[in-house]
Amino acid sequence: MTFLAKHRAIVCLLGVACLIGSAEARAQSRDDAQKRDFAELLARRAKTLQAESRREIAAADHTARRRAETTTLARSTGVSLFAPSSAGVASATPLVPSGFGSGRDAFVETLYEQILGRPPMQSELDYWSGILASGVGPHQVARLIWNSQEHRTLVRLGEAPGISKERAYLDALAVGRANRQ
Repeated sequence: MTFLAKHRAIVCLLGVACLIGSAEARAQSRDDAQKRDFAELLARRAKTLQAESRREIAAADHTARRRAETTTLARSTGVSLFAPSSAGVASATPLVPSGFGSGRDAFVETLYEQILGRPPMQSELDYWSGILASGVGPHQVARLIWNSQEHRTLVRLGEAPGISKERAYLDALAVGRANRQ
């Protein structure tokens, strides 16, 4: 009898053990690759969050500077830049009508005051009134302003006006309807 015939069972067990060891090595290699991929994903996400945070801080700084400039301008000229509107919400008096209708302008101004706590700049008023005139629904405009980077930053800093999106939307609709021509 040959060596192989005598020890067939042992040779077979050795072969199975090699296969098992090889499969375990492949599984370990896959696990290591998945761990590396996950670590890279976490690193990319951390960089993204840092960039978003820097942008939010820059936006908040810009808003604070703009508010300070407006306050300084009002003090230096002795003219109040804000006058109460028909709904009791302050609106900017130096704004020029956008040309898309006074109801749309009043709607946008009310949303800005109630959601962002400030009047819209002329370009913002023109943009959002134009969006409304193009057929985009007022609820979508309210949602977009509510979800804006500026509003999220105000919420994070605890400086957002304490009003719900629905209340701001309904108030803006009422003011917009009252100012329609």
